[in-house]
Amino acid sequence: MTRTMLVGADRALLNETADFLRKAGNRAMVVADFGRAEKEFSRFRPEMIVVSLDDPEANGWKFMFQHGFNGAAEVIATTANGDASQELKLLRLGAQDYIRLPVSPEVLFARITSRARPVDKKSEQIAEHSLEVPCKRGRLVMDKSRFQSFWLERELSLTKKEFDLLNALARHYGLVKSREQLIETIYEYGHQDGINDRNIDSHIKRVRNKLRKLDPLFDGIETIYGIGYKLNLDRTRRTKHSAQPFQNTQPFGYPSRKGESRLVPVSQLVMQTA
Repeated sequence: MTRTMLVGADRALLNETADFLRKAGNRAMVVADFGRAEKEFSRFRPEMIVVSLDDPEANGWKFMFQHGFNGAAEVIATTANGDASQELKLLRLGAQDYIRLPVSPEVLFARITSRARPVDKKSEQIAEHSLEVPCKRGRLVMDKSRFQSFWLERELSLTKKEFDLLNALARHYGLVKSREQLIETIYEYGHQDGINDRNIDSHIKRVRNKLRKLDPLFDGIETIYGIGYKLNLDRTRRTKHSAQPFQNTQPFGYPSRKGESRLVPVSQLVMQTA
């Protein structure tokens, strides 16, 4: 059993990864900010820390040096903005792994357990079978082991590439997947020649159309222009209301001798003013 502390702002990713760790018989703690992580470190005494480097005040670096490189805990760094030079620097400093985001909880779990020592049989079994567990995102269910997908409890009829594409977006829920990443996901290595962004756009269009056949208001696949796509089932489609012509329903009237308003029919008003 190992104790792992996961520190970062992506609560969905870290919480799901922590669940996998606990199911494998390990202890795991998720902390959103580094101030609390500092307070919890001495109490929890983690053997492994998974640290986000995307904090604008560089608190992730400080935390790694204090408790990882200069401490007793092993370090796995995660980032959405890193490059090869940063990766090389961290590995030379002693980081166990360097993971570029986005990444699925299953992959992050596998990377943690492969670096942690000792790795027990239960952890290996969880790592092998985690990708077969149906992925549920709201009313969307993706069951890769049975090659079935459901929206609003109604089955979707998808091709293999359409299924793999939607499954990738679901397992990285809320994270942007670039078109290049989606190409690598749904096309096997060695079969990517001649494949470009338009192929991904066509697959996305067909998946959207099939979902809208079941649910005309579906708008959960969001286009991030210039980058790619992400799944966001919280989006609501706004209906455009045409402007209604102004209708004056105020009754006509004219002032009485005492200064009070007396309402009269329009026909009488016209006759009186003629």
